[in-house]
Amino acid sequence: MPLPSAYNPKSYESEIYQEWLANKVGSPQAKIARKVELKNTDGDARVSSTSETYSIVVPPPNLTGDLHMGHAFEHYLMDTLVRIARQQGKSTLYYPGVDHAGIQLEGVITKLINKGDFDEEIKNLGVKYSKFFELPVADRANFLKQNFPETWLKFAWSKVDVWRGNQLKQAEKLGDTPDFDRLLFTLDPRAIDMVNYAFIKYWQDGLIHKGSYLINWSVALQTALSDVPEDISHEERKDPFVTFEYEVTSTTNQFQEHESNYLNLNRIDTSLVGKRIQVGTVRPETIHGDVAIAIHPAKVKDIFNLSEADTHLLIRELEKETISIYVKIKSLGSQDIPIILDEAVDPNFGTGALKITPAHDQTDYDIANKHGIHNLPQAVGRDGKLTEICGEFAGLTVEQGRMAVIKRLIEDGYVPTKYGFEENRESVQNKPSVEKLSDPAFRELSLEKQKEYLQKNYPQYQVDWNYVHNVVICERSKTVVEPLISEEFFIDYYKEFAFNSKFKIQNSKLNKKTSNKFTENSGNQEVSSTPKIGDKTTLQKLALIGIEQTNFYPEEYKERAVNYFETIKNWCISRDLIWGHKMPVWYNLDLNPERIFYSFNQVLQSQNSTLEGWQPEVGGVASVSQTIENKFKVQVEKPAEPGNWVQETKILDTWFSSTLWPLTTLNFLDYSNNKAGTDFEKFYPTQTMTTAKEIFYAWIVRMIMTGMYFTGQTPFENYLAHAWVLDDKGKKMSKSLGNVIDVADQIDKFSSDAVRLGMLEKSIPGRNIRFGGKLGDSASEKYRNFGNKLWNVARFLEGKEEVGEIGSDLEK
Repeated sequence: MPLPSAYNPKSYESEIYQEWLANKVGSPQAKIARKVELKNTDGDARVSSTSETYSIVVPPPNLTGDLHMGHAFEHYLMDTLVRIARQQGKSTLYYPGVDHAGIQLEGVITKLINKGDFDEEIKNLGVKYSKFFELPVADRANFLKQNFPETWLKFAWSKVDVWRGNQLKQAEKLGDTPDFDRLLFTLDPRAIDMVNYAFIKYWQDGLIHKGSYLINWSVALQTALSDVPEDISHEERKDPFVTFEYEVTSTTNQFQEHESNYLNLNRIDTSLVGKRIQVGTVRPETIHGDVAIAIHPAKVKDIFNLSEADTHLLIRELEKETISIYVKIKSLGSQDIPIILDEAVDPNFGTGALKITPAHDQTDYDIANKHGIHNLPQAVGRDGKLTEICGEFAGLTVEQGRMAVIKRLIEDGYVPTKYGFEENRESVQNKPSVEKLSDPAFRELSLEKQKEYLQKNYPQYQVDWNYVHNVVICERSKTVVEPLISEEFFIDYYKEFAFNSKFKIQNSKLNKKTSNKFTENSGNQEVSSTPKIGDKTTLQKLALIGIEQTNFYPEEYKERAVNYFETIKNWCISRDLIWGHKMPVWYNLDLNPERIFYSFNQVLQSQNSTLEGWQPEVGGVASVSQTIENKFKVQVEKPAEPGNWVQETKILDTWFSSTLWPLTTLNFLDYSNNKAGTDFEKFYPTQTMTTAKEIFYAWIVRMIMTGMYFTGQTPFENYLAHAWVLDDKGKKMSKSLGNVIDVADQIDKFSSDAVRLGMLEKSIPGRNIRFGGKLGDSASEKYRNFGNKLWNVARFLEGKEEVGEIGSDLEK
């Protein structure tokens, strides 16, 4: 049958793809265009072949994700590299997967529940769910999650198969050719087994601990977030910056009358009481959480208006802690707090004095810890509202509390006037004003109206109402993140352990020493090659070695990775969600109601002590039932021993399972259990990993660390940070801007091959691609026309074949 005169990709692309699926073109065993028959000088046929392998593990797209231009470009890159390797005769594995998308999926399911998508199912579940329908719509999903988690999870799983099916449809649209027989979901049994194995190994090496630290808390999502840019970002906001005053209420010193500095110190003490210290902040609502006022030593003289001699004496004795100065804001009912000296305070910002609120700011937390201040009062709760320590302000949101506290500080005379205003600020509360509102009336106003009221009535006071500063934003909810003290689980990057990789490093393709270019965080010892079994190392050191083993494109990403790991903070791996991987941690509430998390060494010590006749503190009588093993276990299955055993309710950060992805997909567990012929033995390390730069820190560098920890080698030889796909004006595509290009529509208009070639033509590592509007259409149209030319060539050859001209030409 002759070819039609015009090329119509729609008539063929889907049909061709179905044939590819039937022939399993993605399988490493598939025989498709991998042998090239040539003629040697003697005229004998020979076949080129190779035993080389080539593998790419697909970055698993989010379960709920839709096909978009960036997704298409990433898959076009990977699929093209794989097709080239196949044509070169290599045994090729292109491994697909889908990520369970913990936070994102919870958000989607929450919206569906609150929207009423599952109302009929809930009605059929019986009377005990009746309260669900009595609640405000916005609270229904959380009620279900907290009181009936199994029902919530059932609804989530009912959507999983639908969304997973969408992934295959999207791959078909693109012409993507992974081995779909190996398709893996990050909540499949093999993935769960790998996560449990990893958690237990980290714990046994002493690298997981549980503790209360300052973390990033998403009020909107009600969970902790890690510090990587993929979880949090920074955004410029305008908030009021208020300058207010703490009053010195008392001083104490340890000097006796006969000591030389007694009179001078008493004179200084007397002169300080009643003085006021100016402090500036964008967070006046956290004043009740202040534990100290920190002053830079260079600013003491100006702040207290002292002579050089008295300043020197005061600084010396404050540093020696032989003298103490306490301040307070009386009208707010706050507690007396001490003045401390610290050079971490910026002397050029404000007055050089800083309110220290360690439960709500990382710098403050570090300063308080350095000075041995362990009292960490929390002024903001997990619900984003002021706590009971804030007195009359308790229950207000952060924004409401901010305005209410500023009003009180002004009206009670704790905010100084701006330069040039002569009005006595202490008389403000008595100033007649027809517009003056009581506190209850003020709090009934909207935030915007509150701001207008304060600006109009108190223009002379030191409040910058539009102070521009950076705030931390939750990447998922786009809401402000609250730094809070929370008990969470952490992986320690700096703790030493004995290296015990199970990978046969000597057989690996990457058994090479590093260049010793990068040094440890301490700077005392150079990073060397992969340690030997039993050598002491840290996760940080292993990550730096793996980074050196990996090729980065563009090369600048290697330096970024090194810089990130040289100053990295321990990884908060716990989340207050229910969708995701559970921790293999069990507590016996009968003996361990506090849910204490013990280290592996503590468990071993407890076992040894019991064997040696250790006497626990239970009336002086030895009791095996009181050993740690009877209170706490780290294992997959529920303990069979007597007791009220409950599993840890927090789940693991989605990135925890994602960083194990090359190990999970290639079946590292089978390999480590000495099973022969595993994908891991043949295809690890993989050759290429490519992603957009926004998941570089959360995933790429952590994968390198994880691969080094379990195998002693980087999980991929090459990392390519591919471009962002922008609109025709160079802006990132987003639904809110209305500049999103539907890749499915683009493919329908021009064909997948045309869009693929149009995007690849523009691909330069490190540079973004403009592919919106006319630019995208022009690039796609050019290659659709190219495809049409190839079609016409085929028609021409078809016509020649019909009249026998091709065969006669070949004979000539």
